[in-house]
Amino acid sequence: MLSKISYPSITPGRITAVWLVLQVARKYQRATRSEIEAIASATSLRGGGLPISEGLALAELIGYLKFLENCPRLSSDGWHLSQLSDSEEPSPLVVREIALLLAKRIRPPWIAFSDPKLPIEERRVAIPEGWQEVLEDAGLFDMPPSREVQEWWDSIHMANEILLDELKSKIGRKGEELTMAFEKARLEDMNRRDLASRVILVSEKDDRFGFDVASFAAGIVPGLEEEAPIMVEVKSSTSTSRKGLAFELTRNEWDVAERNERVYFFHFWQGISFDEFQGNKQTAFGPFILRADSLTPYIPSDSPIELGRWTKCHIELDIGELFSKFVRTA
Repeated sequence: MLSKISYPSITPGRITAVWLVLQVARKYQRATRSEIEAIASATSLRGGGLPISEGLALAELIGYLKFLENCPRLSSDGWHLSQLSDSEEPSPLVVREIALLLAKRIRPPWIAFSDPKLPIEERRVAIPEGWQEVLEDAGLFDMPPSREVQEWWDSIHMANEILLDELKSKIGRKGEELTMAFEKARLEDMNRRDLASRVILVSEKDDRFGFDVASFAAGIVPGLEEEAPIMVEVKSSTSTSRKGLAFELTRNEWDVAERNERVYFFHFWQGISFDEFQGNKQTAFGPFILRADSLTPYIPSDSPIELGRWTKCHIELDIGELFSKFVRTA
C-alpha cells in the first residue's frame, strides 16, 4: 500500500536489535512484550546500548513477530531466521534476510536505484548512510558479487517494479474517478441528469473495450443527438506541466479510437499526487480533452517487415501546438 507513513531510520544497531528480539522471542515463548524488551536490553552486546524498542517495532513491522494476548508469535520467516545462528551478532546472511524484507515492506526511495545493471557506486550514491552501513555489513557491495548477492539485488529491483506498477495503477484509477465526476457534472449542467446517472466506468468491467468511460454526446459532439454514446479514454500523470502531455497508447485503444474517431475522446489529467490517494485536497488539474482524430499525426506507422505491427507507443504532445484542437482545456 502506498502512503506517506514515516518509518524509523535504519541503522546497523537497529538491525542487530531486530535479531536479538527474535532470538529472545524464540527462547521465551511465554514472555510478555515488556519482558522480551527487558531480556533483550540486558544483553552485554555493545555495552547494552542497542535500541531494543526500535528493533521490536521493526520486527513487528517486517512481519517477523506479533503479539497475541501479550505473548510473542513468530511468523514462519521469523522462526526460520531466528534459528540460523545462536550468536548475538547477526551474520551477513542474517542481515541480508532482514534488510530484504524490511526494504520490501517500507519501500525506501533508494530502491529506485536497485537495478543490478547499475554500477555499484551509482547505486550507493542514492542510499542513506544508515542503510549503506547495513548493506555493507550484509556484503551487498562486495565485488564481484556472489550469486546470492546478485539474487538479492534482483529481488529488490523486482519489488521496485511492483511498486511502480501499483503507483501507475493508482494514478490511472484516480484519473478515471475524476473523469467520471467530470462527465456526470457536464451532463447535469446540460439538464440531462438522466444521462448523468448512466455514465459507466467500463474499464472496471473489462480493459479490452479500448476505452475507460462510456458517456453521452450532449454538448460535446455537434450534430449528434444528446443521447448518442461517446467513448472516453483517460490518461493520467503526476506531471505538473501545463505545456506538454506524455502518455502511453496501446494498439487496441488506437484501433477502437480510429473506428469511432468522431465519438472517441481522450481526457488528460495532470498533477495527480498522493493527496488524491488519501482523500485530501485535490491537486490534479484537467481534463485536457482531445478528439481521437487530433492524434492521428502522432501515431507511428507499422513496419513493412514481418511482425512489424506496433503494439504500444509513447506519445508526447505540445499543448501550445494543439491548443486549437482541444475540445476543452484546464
